[in-house]
Amino acid sequence: MRVARAGLAAVLLLAAAAGSAAGQVPSRAEMPILGAALVAEREGRLEDAAGHYQRALDVAPGSAAAILGMERVFGRLGWTDSLAPYLERALEAEPRSELLHGVALRQAAATGQQDIVLRAARAWIAARPESAAPYQQWAFWLMQQRLENTALRVLREGQERLGVAVLAPDMARLLTARGEWADAAAQWRIALARNGALLTGAATVLGQAPEAHRDLVLEQLLRDDPPPSSSWLAVDLLARWGRPLEAWPVLDRTLPDDRVAAVTLLWHFAEQAARLRTPQGDRARGLALERVAERSEGESADRARLAAARSFAAAGDLQGAERMLSRLATSAEEPGPEAAAVMAAYIAVLAEAGRVDEAEERFEQWEPYLGGGDAAELRERLAWVHVQRGQLDRAEVALGEAATVSAEAVAGWVALYRGDLARARTHFRAAGPGASSRTEATERAATLVLLERIEAERLPALGEGLLQARRGDTAAALSALERAAEQLRPQGGRADVLVLAGDMAVAIQTYGRAEELFGAAIDADSAGAAAPGAEYRLALVYAETGREQAAAVQLERLILAHPESAVVPQARRLLDRVRGAVPRS
Repeated sequence: MRVARAGLAAVLLLAAAAGSAAGQVPSRAEMPILGAALVAEREGRLEDAAGHYQRALDVAPGSAAAILGMERVFGRLGWTDSLAPYLERALEAEPRSELLHGVALRQAAATGQQDIVLRAARAWIAARPESAAPYQQWAFWLMQQRLENTALRVLREGQERLGVAVLAPDMARLLTARGEWADAAAQWRIALARNGALLTGAATVLGQAPEAHRDLVLEQLLRDDPPPSSSWLAVDLLARWGRPLEAWPVLDRTLPDDRVAAVTLLWHFAEQAARLRTPQGDRARGLALERVAERSEGESADRARLAAARSFAAAGDLQGAERMLSRLATSAEEPGPEAAAVMAAYIAVLAEAGRVDEAEERFEQWEPYLGGGDAAELRERLAWVHVQRGQLDRAEVALGEAATVSAEAVAGWVALYRGDLARARTHFRAAGPGASSRTEATERAATLVLLERIEAERLPALGEGLLQARRGDTAAALSALERAAEQLRPQGGRADVLVLAGDMAVAIQTYGRAEELFGAAIDADSAGAAAPGAEYRLALVYAETGREQAAAVQLERLILAHPESAVVPQARRLLDRVRGAVPRS
């Protein structure tokens, strides 16, 4: 059964990733051989795997799946030089295969000799003159060798043959490496006009521009009545650079007419602004969420107004907060139900704005007028604010004797941040999926899954890391999580904690460290439950940093090595995207 499933995975991989090799479909005779090779490879029987891949090539000399397998296995066995004759025969059988030419270029690059790489790249270009891939991979290798001028000539040649926009992202990254930030921005503008899905990658690259170059970058993006995609890139960069109130009018005047698209952009900007944790960021978030409310109805609009009120309050703009709250309910002179509802929301705003002492004072005054549900919710909210500030003792006092499922959830976080994993598991199980919002419930469920995989009753370093992450100190969180991982067995939760740390590194765009953490997770337990997710995240890091070919190779390996994993459908979609088949959603 395992062999059959692995064989099916090879077929699906070829259909998704090697479609450019016209007519290359594995035969029934080839499928079980590839399946047996994959099983042997996963079990560490590398010489057996190599033999199976060789037999697969006897049946189908142009099999890209077999060549990719041999590349992996031969590399681990130290037989790299032995791949050449098999690869040569495969290219004779399938001369237009992008995957095979990619292997040939990697093999040439491993020699470190520019003339050998030149021949491999020219052979690829001759076989696929319509493809951008050979120019991209050739130029990337040249950049690694610090031959930037030669790489520039290669990309210019490709742009002359294929059009400027096709290789504009690669040209932009090269110009960035040369410190030519404004010219790089001009290339990104061209690229985005062709494919708006590149916006995140463009922002990641241009976001590293030194402060002295930033205004020139913005000038390139916003000159001469720019297309919306260029304006949105400028908005993203201004938010990244801590200038959200400059970004806001640009976004506001370029919002699309489509309501869903506009709301998506507004939420993205609001989240960026929130990450700044500055008064400017909070006010910009409030302005964006106010627009979300205007484009929403019913409960969705109310939720946006309440979130906007909290952001205005955090910025010190309580008038803005009150303006939003006034749309939710009408205040009254006597503490009736409507006034109590407004005050409950206002107390929550005060708490989340950091004015927790004032919030607790008002809560004591108004608790007799609040409904039981509102009072319990505010207790939990006040406790949660103390949790976020690291005041765990005050959180327990605020929570009191509350026994609701939401209170169980808060108590679970308190226990977790103290490093008491056993109590945290108990509280999270008691809270179940119904406590708090769907987002919070999802986060709690994911955390419980992590805790179930960790073979420890107490792990203070894990609690410290998660608390620091909650408080926004990601650098301290990463250090604590790495300490926690060191205290666990490889199969006792270490890989899961390293993946969590990698996700945090991605969130603050420290992609180099994220790459190291995901790699360490894979090394810790390459066959465990966390491995497919770590491999997929590693591919995402490659894609987000502009290394599409590396992402493609990583995804191909993931699909072949873990054909039954739940992340395989996502991996296939990402593989299509990095190869330019579908836009980023």
